[in-house]
Amino acid sequence: MAYTEIVITKMKDHLVSMLLKDHQPVEFQCVSEKAKIEIGNIYTGIVKNVVKNINGAFVEFDEDEMGFLSMQHKQYKAGDEVLVQIKKEATKEKRPMLSDQIELTGKYLVLTSDKLSVGISNKIHKKDKKQELREMADPLVTQEYGFIIRTEAAKADKEDVLYEADMLAEKYQQIVRKKSYRKAPQLVDTNYDALSVLVCDIKPEAADSIVTDQEDLYEQLKEKGYEVSLCCYEAGDIDRRYRVRHYLSEVFKQKIFMKSGGFLYIEQTEAMAVIDVNTGKSIGKKNQETHIKKINLEYPLDSLEPYYSRETLNIHYNTLYVGYVDNTNITLEKLEKARKERNFENIKCLEKNLSFFGSGVILHELFFENMGPAIPSSPDINLMEQINKDFGSFELFKEQFTESSKVVEASGWNLLVWVPRFNKLEIIQCEKHQDLTLWNCKPILVLDMWEHSYFLQYKANRGEYIKAFWSIINWNNVNKRFKNTK
Repeated sequence: MAYTEIVITKMKDHLVSMLLKDHQPVEFQCVSEKAKIEIGNIYTGIVKNVVKNINGAFVEFDEDEMGFLSMQHKQYKAGDEVLVQIKKEATKEKRPMLSDQIELTGKYLVLTSDKLSVGISNKIHKKDKKQELREMADPLVTQEYGFIIRTEAAKADKEDVLYEADMLAEKYQQIVRKKSYRKAPQLVDTNYDALSVLVCDIKPEAADSIVTDQEDLYEQLKEKGYEVSLCCYEAGDIDRRYRVRHYLSEVFKQKIFMKSGGFLYIEQTEAMAVIDVNTGKSIGKKNQETHIKKINLEYPLDSLEPYYSRETLNIHYNTLYVGYVDNTNITLEKLEKARKERNFENIKCLEKNLSFFGSGVILHELFFENMGPAIPSSPDINLMEQINKDFGSFELFKEQFTESSKVVEASGWNLLVWVPRFNKLEIIQCEKHQDLTLWNCKPILVLDMWEHSYFLQYKANRGEYIKAFWSIINWNNVNKRFKNTK
């Protein structure tokens, strides 16, 4: 068994814990000491405005804090007091998402007022175990709430599961009682135990040692049966011995190196965390004739300073760009193998990868070639004339390009492009690298697969639509397009 140690300290207004296995950090947890709007928090709120056309309402759930509540379960009117729970945090553009269906989460069970029945995790596969758990939980359901049985319950003692059910039921009743006498808007309860979070849900018998520099936590942990030692917070004993701040800073780095030699590049956007997996390895001599080659920079790495640092350019060119080249070549190899074996099971994934990584190669090469240590201070006469014609003046072009660059999505590009069809310059934005196409490509043959192109005639029978298309292709046009790519 690995030696399990937990270190807990304070950083500004947060309590931070670091879990170590055999003296290696494996997990961090963080709890704010200040009141904070978090997913799972439960409030008594006041309906401020009802929006009938979207069947929802805006609810003030805390002082000067508004959230959106869907009224799919119950209709409300302005002034109503309602018990709500945060289901989704606010973004820059949207308020927090609220629900009047309360969920209390435990290790083995989730108490829910949404469904007055018993649900069972899909990860529990044995029919006899499912039946046993259902028979145990059915008597626990009331006219106010039901239970969802989590995967961990299948391995737990029946007494532990029933004990947790009693604790969740009592907590739910306490929340309901608090709503009756607390003035809205106000926080009623949180859906987590801060101490359990800090110890990573590890029981006293499973933790070999806990070290903290917080006296109140020391006393609480001792009462719960943990082996705890106390350090001096003012002297910085914990950070000196365990380097908590150092390891925590490593967690938030965008580039994470792996033992295999590859690395992950992680970027948090508003909607998701984008994770780029790179092999970190070159292709080598194998099949060089079919592989794309990386371009060479036409200038030294430090020649763009102070405007673009050597370190930044080195990482951008020698790591990220090379990663896109390698992954494009890997994808081309897999496509070649798929064609040889006539196995197109993963064709959707491969085509998306080619579009993403291939476009990343092309755009990065344009970016590197657009920069240089001796760039002229203004466009030449031909380009200047076109800019003046299409944008009104160079100043207006510069202003539009600057403002457009500011509002590009977190993962994307801003470009000045020549549009042959319009016979003019335009400024466009690009999300990711490609939006499912390859930049600078010259289409040879296209087929519109949007439903509007075939649904009226073929309904959902896409196969018949594609079959018909082969009878109406203008091959003279296709041949001409192919010739023009040479």
